[in-house]
Amino acid sequence: MNALHLIRLRIEPAALMRFAHGQDVLDRHDEGHGYAMHAWLAAMFGTFAPQPFRYFEERGELLGHSASDANALLEHAQAFAPPEAFGALQAGSLAGKPMPAAWREGQRLAFEVQTTPIVRTTQGVEKDALLHTLDRLGDAAPPRGSDALNQLREDTYRTWLRRQWGEALELDELNITALARLRLMRRKHDDARTRHTLERPIVTFAGQGRIRDPEAFARLLARGIGRHRAFGLGMILLAPPR
Repeated sequence: MNALHLIRLRIEPAALMRFAHGQDVLDRHDEGHGYAMHAWLAAMFGTFAPQPFRYFEERGELLGHSASDANALLEHAQAFAPPEAFGALQAGSLAGKPMPAAWREGQRLAFEVQTTPIVRTTQGVEKDALLHTLDRLGDAAPPRGSDALNQLREDTYRTWLRRQWGEALELDELNITALARLRLMRRKHDDARTRHTLERPIVTFAGQGRIRDPEAFARLLARGIGRHRAFGLGMILLAPPR
């Protein structure tokens, strides 16, 4: 597997909005600006753009995983990025570090990931994992607004994340620290001029555990968890275990 680098950069919010407006990717329905960030990263770094990534809007900071180091990314941007995109990068803020070349079986760590727990139905349709569970329960589903429904939601989403980890990580603890529904703007694959809006559950999970399969863990770290990873979801952030 190629070396993985953790990249950090800071963005000038006003310049980013000007770039997004000029590229016609600024949309009030795109909560979190995932599509604008996707377009900006592509303009800056092309196929080397960090993915998955997570954008912390309140501090204008982006963290991402990339197969390229910070110097290579900066060189690419200086050579090829349009000025309106390059102007949104805060000067001197692009930095990075290599991630471990190998992980150790049994190694303990804590993590956080913000992702969207959706499943694909037998008809090939993407659906909120909770709604999919409610469909299966039918008349036995708990009533709207009940404590039982809230508990089912948390249990369903935690089960979904455990399945995403698979054999990579044995979880000791898993909590939901934030839960929201956001609208995400996308362009249709068969017509780039046509936009459509998706509403998805966005869940922030925090937990800790021990690595069971080092190679599977490394692959998942590089890939990210869940759908819409090119739009700011699914990046796994690591921390020492408590």
